[in-house]
Amino acid sequence: MTDTNFTFLSLEDSIYETPYLDDDIDDDILEWHSIEGAERIKELSRQLRTFLNYKTSMIYLRFSRSQNCDPFHNRNMIIEKERELNILTSHLLANLKEIGVDDGDIIGEKIQSLFDKIKTLPNEIDINRLKDIKSINKKIWVLIHILSELEIHHHSRLFNRITNIACISCEIQSILFHPFSEFYYELKSNYLLLVKEISDLLRINNKNKAPSIKNKNRERVLT
Repeated sequence: MTDTNFTFLSLEDSIYETPYLDDDIDDDILEWHSIEGAERIKELSRQLRTFLNYKTSMIYLRFSRSQNCDPFHNRNMIIEKERELNILTSHLLANLKEIGVDDGDIIGEKIQSLFDKIKTLPNEIDINRLKDIKSINKKIWVLIHILSELEIHHHSRLFNRITNIACISCEIQSILFHPFSEFYYELKSNYLLLVKEISDLLRINNKNKAPSIKNKNRERVLT
């Protein structure tokens, strides 16, 4: 991975792979590298903040009273962003299926195999597939961040779906941006914990709803 140079990868994806920079390199290039590096760190910080937003939403979802929730707050924007997220996720899953990802497969291994295939026998189809995966995943991260700022705890099932999508995106990022693989593996582990928390909470809430419906119907019969 570290010695791979693909024409379709931008320089910002490979500067962290370079063991050193020549002493006589142009000052403008060094400044450009510094700017690109700062942008990458800013993106990692944004993704960390996104997770912390979802962690906060999980606390609200678990402990806030239902009567204090406003399901219509930011509703239109959430519906719009959810629609965009669904479309992009559908495209991403289609691309992953094209490279051989099936249920139960480790996505990172398939993407790594695609990298290795392109390195040995580069072809336009595989290169474009990898470019599409990278581009779509980047757009998904933007939407995941926007939704994290919209009090998503009012929409628990969407919240659950977002965290599952985030796990997939983390695995993709860990391969596409190898220097930060440990960051994305750790981020994925934390999102998986959120997935379990939300799934357990939804299951508990569903169980608690059943008796209340029966009691409500019984009261109607008695009246």
